[in-house]
Amino acid sequence: MANTAFAQGKYSEAARGYESVLAKKGSSAPVLFNLANAQQRAGQPGPAILNYERAALLAPNDPASAGNLNSARQKAGIAMEQQSPVQTVARMLTLNSWFVLAAAALFLIAIALPLKSLRPPARGPLNFGSVLAALALVGAVGALGLRATDLHRAVVLSPETVAGVSPVSVAQPVFKLRASEVVTLQKTHGNFALIRNQAGHEGWVMLDEIARIIPASTTPPRS
Repeated sequence: MANTAFAQGKYSEAARGYESVLAKKGSSAPVLFNLANAQQRAGQPGPAILNYERAALLAPNDPASAGNLNSARQKAGIAMEQQSPVQTVARMLTLNSWFVLAAAALFLIAIALPLKSLRPPARGPLNFGSVLAALALVGAVGALGLRATDLHRAVVLSPETVAGVSPVSVAQPVFKLRASEVVTLQKTHGNFALIRNQAGHEGWVMLDEIARIIPASTTPPRS
């Protein structure tokens, strides 16, 4: 069992065990967290931060995930991503929770309209409820808009990954990326991906050198 292997200090074996659980049962914040812990102990900072990030997306208010993610970033020498207060609020709920809130608000607005005609005495409370629902809808849609960038965030897996000027293996190198660095995936071309790092530099890397934090069900935009 993965937990037994972890307790015995067999971190690579434990990581494989947690990966097997995820493959069979799907994503789970606790299993992703345990997998990241095992990978961090096994000296795999890139995969560890990838799975801490994934765990944090599923459990955004879990202090253990946030704490271990920050600790792993510090050990890897990776700067914290800067967030505005609005972005911080947008990350307080999962993407699914914001979708549910938006759908619920839209539903309440829709049913309030016929109820105002059917029950005129309740028009005042219904108007007030409609305003609250509209504010919730605007907030949820705004949060989803801010979180849209999460769909293109990726983590560098390979140490000393080199970004080139074009999507060919012999391209002139532009800059280096460290394992566990978070980048933005712009587009793909064949086996290459155009990425932008936090400093705003862009370059092409091999697709297998990075992994999207939110796995894509469809292929990313291609050139």
